[in-house]
Amino acid sequence: MKTDLEPILAKWGVLLANDIILDPASSLGGVVPIVNPGTYPPHQITDRFNLGTFYPVTRSVNFDPAREGTLLFEPILKSGQGTWLTTQVEGDLAIDPSRDKLGPITFGGVVRYKEEPPPMETGDGGKAIDASKKMRLVVIGDADFATNSAVRSAGNGDLFQNVVSWLAEEEDLISIRSQEAKTSTLLLSNAQHRFNFYSSVIILPLAILTVGLTVWRRRRRL
Repeated sequence: MKTDLEPILAKWGVLLANDIILDPASSLGGVVPIVNPGTYPPHQITDRFNLGTFYPVTRSVNFDPAREGTLLFEPILKSGQGTWLTTQVEGDLAIDPSRDKLGPITFGGVVRYKEEPPPMETGDGGKAIDASKKMRLVVIGDADFATNSAVRSAGNGDLFQNVVSWLAEEEDLISIRSQEAKTSTLLLSNAQHRFNFYSSVIILPLAILTVGLTVWRRRRRL
């Protein structure tokens, strides 16, 4: 999964490996990790964010410890407990515990300077910050989550807008969205799908049938 961005991001301490995150519990497929509400790492971008998001074919995002002196890396996206990170990105994507790493896996984060430079006096008596010493960077291991096919589903579009607002230093716009009615996607794990199927298709009808037969038999005895 070479993007040609790896050398550029490495200058800012972001390391991208040739790997892929597997999520066996995902109802959207084993290579589509789902991040559920309440599991986002704390950050302005994800503050009070209560929507699920999904990421088709994502890789891990790591930070170079050698850059920790000047740069700060903060995770904003992590895969779930039952996910795996594998370097087997082609062919059979079966999980191999002896080779693969068990999640949670960080696959999204922000980078900025640890200390923002103080404003400097300008010639006209005003103050400005040296732009060369001020930066914000958001790196997510999957670009497909913001494409047309996914951005209108679940909370993908809202998260993307939060990212843009944070990069533009417009934090007051984060998590503020219009309340117009729109179609949303309910993200369920395979276990939740099985529970819904058995409870609504088998258990509930069988319970109703059992109650009905019991009432019928009692009335016949009267």
